[in-house]
Amino acid sequence: MDRVNIFRYSRGSNLNVAIFGWLLDFAKYGGELQAIGIQMIREVLEDEDLEIKSIKPLSMYKNIALVVEINDDYLLSVEDITFAKNKCSMLKKHREILITDPKYLDRKKKFVYINIGNKMKSNHRDGENCIRVTRYHLLKLLCKYEGPSMSLIDEYKDYLIYLDKMTHSHAWEDSFESWHRLSWEGYFEKFKETDSNSDWENISSQKGDSIILLWNRVAKEYRIDEKRTQKYAVYATIETELPCKYNYNVNKYKPFMHLKVEVLEGRYKSDIRNYVWNIIEEEKKKYENNGFYIEKTSHAIGTHMTIGRVENIADKKVLTDYIEKIEKLLKEFDEIAK
Repeated sequence: MDRVNIFRYSRGSNLNVAIFGWLLDFAKYGGELQAIGIQMIREVLEDEDLEIKSIKPLSMYKNIALVVEINDDYLLSVEDITFAKNKCSMLKKHREILITDPKYLDRKKKFVYINIGNKMKSNHRDGENCIRVTRYHLLKLLCKYEGPSMSLIDEYKDYLIYLDKMTHSHAWEDSFESWHRLSWEGYFEKFKETDSNSDWENISSQKGDSIILLWNRVAKEYRIDEKRTQKYAVYATIETELPCKYNYNVNKYKPFMHLKVEVLEGRYKSDIRNYVWNIIEEEKKKYENNGFYIEKTSHAIGTHMTIGRVENIADKKVLTDYIEKIEKLLKEFDEIAK
């Protein structure tokens, strides 16, 4: 995206809701974008033959980003969850508000959650009559239409295409300097195709943003004595700090890996941690070559305990090699720790 584009700089949580509502206005008032607005309503209401007689949008009705009365029988709620963190309870509260609202008891309700990003927890869409609208849905809808005076729509399409391109750039960019935060998200999403139990999360702190993937989880039981055992798990993470949200030119950060032990409860966290590390320390010697080295970390006691760290990950080729070594190592650990 080399030219000026308003959407590149407009990342407010209601940006996509505003675009959504703007298109609904065309469905109501007519114009060259009327067909898009009508089609969008029909798709989210899952009624391709719906005749739209009236539309009444209500901005921030009871603190909900957009509520739309459609005809005399539908009520549409629209919220943007692209950058949502721990928003599930709020979304559930908003659903309950509309479901129990005396003004709308007789209306059929639909709850639309817009996400033009790459991650969405399943519980964001839990509940009856909830629908997710992704950037793929929006692009499919918007790319059907062209016109001489659709510059705002064209800019929005270009922005969505840009997000998609950056998300998939990990496939052809080996240097992490060229990886955007979206590249990491796309890489981790692709990773989940081979490890369905893996998951990733963006983390924000005062020091800056980072992204972390949890993968290759091995669930075990530690034998305390002849009668007692303690459940625990060993897993790996891939982590990296992320560049500023508004800096898309260069990424100076390199990823690193951690080996971790999870013990949810019990008095034997230290014993389990040391037991795991002793096995890892012996087996890792087989793989430590060509720059790959697992450094022992300070072994604090907690629920999630880091026992080893891997650095010097120069590019995607090296990362792929190190991932294979970690997977082999944890497979051997699984066989030994029985």
